[in-house]
Amino acid sequence: MSKVSPSAKIPLKQFLGGKGSFNQRLDYAKKLNYDFYKQVCPEIKKGMISPITYRKLLKNLLPDNIKLHITKLPQSIIEKGIFGRTIQLGNTINGFTISLPYEEEYGNKNKNGMISLKNFSTMMHENFHLFVEAANPKFSARCSFEDEQGYEVFNQNLYGPAVGSFGLGKMFKIMQYLKTKPLEDRINFLQLARYHLYEEHYAYIEGANYSNSMYNNVPFNFKPQIAFLEMLLYANIQKARKQNELNLLKSENE
Repeated sequence: MSKVSPSAKIPLKQFLGGKGSFNQRLDYAKKLNYDFYKQVCPEIKKGMISPITYRKLLKNLLPDNIKLHITKLPQSIIEKGIFGRTIQLGNTINGFTISLPYEEEYGNKNKNGMISLKNFSTMMHENFHLFVEAANPKFSARCSFEDEQGYEVFNQNLYGPAVGSFGLGKMFKIMQYLKTKPLEDRINFLQLARYHLYEEHYAYIEGANYSNSMYNNVPFNFKPQIAFLEMLLYANIQKARKQNELNLLKSENE
């Protein structure tokens, strides 16, 4: 699990009682996304917005300590947008990056490029990733899989476009992978996968809320996968607790 620096999280004082439940943080992220929507509407010119203005509007809604970079999405990338985290030495997350396609401003070549708003729901999707991770550092802390195999298992059986319908075949492959791992690694994988799917589930919903046409063909309902992961997670945590109890009892009798 990664560490999260102050430059990648909203201070606790922003939340009721200085803590903030999961639902409070989720609602706060949704509110920030809606506040961005209200800000960006008057800024739209010819369906385009500059990266500088886009970043400024996002930063207006975040504490000054949050580090944020807006970058051009490479043409070789098939995704419509990418949210990422900047990581420094020591596996510490110290900021965020949003990458979107840049286009030439209509009637005027801009060497720095402009961001088209024709895929506005994609922008709102990536915005939500930013807001929910800044508001809920647990999400960003659990952002990296321990090994490439774990990522492939997640992407092919739980999240990626190859998933299709989630059924017994995918469940079997996940359980086969977990059997090769120690108990602690199993729990870490399950927690990480669950956090990923929770975040993506709500990000897709947020994007769809701001467009009636986008994501119509995307299976963004991850509830079956989340329920399966939580069942496995509960069973493995119970097993870990029993092992700890047995180890404690053994040490007391030695």
